[in-house]
Amino acid sequence: MMSLVEKHGGTWIECDTDGIYYTAPDQESLLYVYNELCKEMPVGINVELEVKHARGAIIPKKQDGSGTAKNYIIVFDDPKKDIKKGKFIKRDRTILEKEFYHQYCRLLITSESQAYQYYVETIESILDNNMDVEKLKRREKIRVNAKRLLQVGKPGDVISWYENSKGLPATSGTDYDVDYYIKVINKNYIEIQNTAGLEINLYEKYNGGQLRLF
Repeated sequence: MMSLVEKHGGTWIECDTDGIYYTAPDQESLLYVYNELCKEMPVGINVELEVKHARGAIIPKKQDGSGTAKNYIIVFDDPKKDIKKGKFIKRDRTILEKEFYHQYCRLLITSESQAYQYYVETIESILDNNMDVEKLKRREKIRVNAKRLLQVGKPGDVISWYENSKGLPATSGTDYDVDYYIKVINKNYIEIQNTAGLEINLYEKYNGGQLRLF
């Protein structure tokens, strides 16, 4: 399918067993490639065009450098129409992670400087203890061998918890582990920058000193 896309003037971005992501110079060319693909598919295989008019996409590769690992964000003019798959919608991710990844990707597609400013503002909000603790919680079912979470519940309980300022799991309170959540955001930031092939510039200054993040 990749060769067929190129044959008809398109540029494939990612391809897996379920479909292919490709782009073309304009809408007419996009539809032309699609129509030609339909014509050249073997008998019994139908091709559906599911995504049109997207502004861009962030599609991380698998660790071995192949495929999409079913993790991607496709961005449209209307953020409510954005498509998020895989880890970007996993229940065990904090609201902060989901919001940061989505909003950073949206901004990055339009303006690298605006995206970086959003990253800095997020880090500063964590550093200044202005982050809403509810955004730091993750929902998780306590397993029998989850020793840390057994401090705040029993096996089988489904809890919403976060890392408090002592580095311990907590279900209530307002204090949180600043360094831990900075690392969470930096991990997301680094992943997106690497996916986009962009320079990594970690925000490290705090109160006139240097905060060691790793």
